[in-house]
Amino acid sequence: MKPILYDETDTIRDVFVHEPGLECRIAIEAEDPSMWLFDPALKGVKGSEWIEQARREHLQYVKLLEVQGVQVHYLTNLLKQNEAVLRMKLEEALKSAVAQKLIATESAEDFSKKMQMSLVNAALCGVTMKFEDYQKLEEAGLSILIPKPNAYFSQDTFAIIGNHFIKLKPATWQRSGEPELWEIALQPNSRHYYQMHHISEGGDITVVKNKVFVGIGTRTEPYAAQELYWLYKNKRFHCIDD
Repeated sequence: MKPILYDETDTIRDVFVHEPGLECRIAIEAEDPSMWLFDPALKGVKGSEWIEQARREHLQYVKLLEVQGVQVHYLTNLLKQNEAVLRMKLEEALKSAVAQKLIATESAEDFSKKMQMSLVNAALCGVTMKFEDYQKLEEAGLSILIPKPNAYFSQDTFAIIGNHFIKLKPATWQRSGEPELWEIALQPNSRHYYQMHHISEGGDITVVKNKVFVGIGTRTEPYAAQELYWLYKNKRFHCIDD
């Protein structure tokens, strides 16, 4: 499976999704769900009940796609196929966080145990620490350790344009760890790769008949559109060896 997209109005062949999982409880059961970009009205809702309903809706959507012959690819399955890379990234980040004293030894040991139980779930749920300390991980370039309760919005954090995988840059630190998971999941299947330097979101990027349309707003800044234009004009892609 090679991620390729030249026209979003063509018949859909492949879709990349993530089923809402245990990581969502971190946001729903937080003191204020909006801290994790969730609806504050969810305060007091049982995480397990919300996840159950969200999963039902997700599976209904997936079934509609599959009935139409669409191949559905799950983030969790793709990550399991590349667990060696995922483990290396998580271990390196954890080691760096401990060395920089960004995470307590207790939390690091707890995360290591989670990795042994389920590497993918550990990556999605992240390390356990005070909410106000998570942003320090993002500032240190260790976002892969941050919980990812919004990961089911799979369109937001990466883009496929032509045969290029583009790792986007979310506007909020809470979502800064998601692009790296999709990078690990899809990069082995992508011929070309690029990391965006300006704030950008996949929902604002549309490909129609080999043309790229970029919506400008709070989640995608004007410089991101200029960066994409420069990128394609100058073909500044990193070519991944087969």
